[in-house]
Amino acid sequence: MGVEGLAKCMKFVLIIFNAIFVILGAGVPWVGIWILLDKEKLMELAGSTLTLTDVPSLLQQGAYILLGGGGFMFLIGIFGCVGACRESRVMLTMYGILVLIVFTLELVAGILAAVYRGKIESELKFT
Repeated sequence: MGVEGLAKCMKFVLIIFNAIFVILGAGVPWVGIWILLDKEKLMELAGSTLTLTDVPSLLQQGAYILLGGGGFMFLIGIFGCVGACRESRVMLTMYGILVLIVFTLELVAGILAAVYRGKIESELKFT
């Protein structure tokens, strides 16, 4: 089944968008690995006055979130790219479901951030 005109343009935009998503999804876990391996340099770059004994679990949690999130981004990008290239209805449906999951998670995170705003602000105060 071939595509014509605007649909063909949309197909290539989807492929390019998801190729960027795949590249970023492959790069984000490297940042998480770097955080896990070189916490001192990260604290130096951030200009933080905190010591590593103050926030070790916070850095580790952030690094693991980057590892998992990057892998998930990579997976979503692969489904989008391959699904668009092959015009596979199954892969594009899976891509749509994964994007819907990401949207739902972002919505829930935003609502939780609004509900627990005071607690978050008190936890993030450095001085």
